[in-house]
Amino acid sequence: MSVNQKASLENNGPVSSAYSFKVKEYVSDDGIESLLLLGLSYKDVDSAAKRSGWLYSNNPAGAALVCVMHHNQSQTEVGLIAIVRRQIWTRSGIASVGMFCDLVIDKAHRTLGPALKLMEVAIAAADENQLQRVDSLPSPSSVVLFKRLPKTQEGSIGVFRRYFDWNPQFASRLPKPLAIVVGKIVGLLDAISMRVKDAIRRCFFITQEPEYFSSEYDELWASTRASYDEIGVRDSQFLNWRFGEGANYAYKIFAIHSRDGKKVVGYIAYREIENNTVLISDFLCRNSGFAERSLMNAFCFHAYKNGYKKISVLFCGNKKTIRNLMLTGFIRVGSEAIHSRYSRHSNLSLKLSRTHLTRADQDVG
Repeated sequence: MSVNQKASLENNGPVSSAYSFKVKEYVSDDGIESLLLLGLSYKDVDSAAKRSGWLYSNNPAGAALVCVMHHNQSQTEVGLIAIVRRQIWTRSGIASVGMFCDLVIDKAHRTLGPALKLMEVAIAAADENQLQRVDSLPSPSSVVLFKRLPKTQEGSIGVFRRYFDWNPQFASRLPKPLAIVVGKIVGLLDAISMRVKDAIRRCFFITQEPEYFSSEYDELWASTRASYDEIGVRDSQFLNWRFGEGANYAYKIFAIHSRDGKKVVGYIAYREIENNTVLISDFLCRNSGFAERSLMNAFCFHAYKNGYKKISVLFCGNKKTIRNLMLTGFIRVGSEAIHSRYSRHSNLSLKLSRTHLTRADQDVG
């Protein structure tokens, strides 16, 4: 039985008579870009088409599943949700998963019933395509939908920050004159510490800023993945797709190599955002606490020298990496909710002790 047939059988009540649903893998001539303009910040169809071509079609894990909602009375398409494919390495082998993105519905049809049915049909498509899990970082306005989905578990991913301008951090806790003095002292000590750590790092590693992920990153991926129970695939093909020219934003790469420059030890993919902030979207390092701390320390010093005020990173996973973030000056400032809907055949879990989950695994930007 096809997904469309299932939707037809299960659509009972008012939603059934008012709407119909279609699910298929995205192809470039689908013409869904006009639907994307309903709720996303694209000014024209061309910009939306460029983004959907990258995200929906060129993904090395496969084409996205697109679920479209059709209003029967007006004979128009009024809503869309997509599931972007991803691959996860596990100790049992590669698992296929998905990620909800682009839930957009025409303003005249934004009620709970149609939106929930749209997501349920998309879930049926995920099961039919043997995706073991579908993840999402829902917005506050859509979280109620995810909580209603069957077999959904809620987890969280930590938000960590590294500050370089310390004055604002003390302004709300101390009298203003004292806050300025304490902030300057802490800032001075922090700058000295970063320079000392960078001098130590130079004895073992050199830094590079490559324009793309070469084949040597495949070797890094192959030698690193066995350290984890579960980690998203990070070979050069995925990394160049995720952070290359077709991506939504302009990303940069920062890497550390062995002293002779012949072996990549770790990398950080990042982009600049507002308020003099650097956003780390992904990072990976060889299985060494010293190497991972050296990567973070080197990048912190790099960001500091370039005038940035803070670094932000999302991370959920093994305690060793969290400890290394703390030791390099990052502070956990909060968390974001992750909603994961598991298929009936899945043996995946976000609660495994040895995982590595970053923004690159959870968003589509």
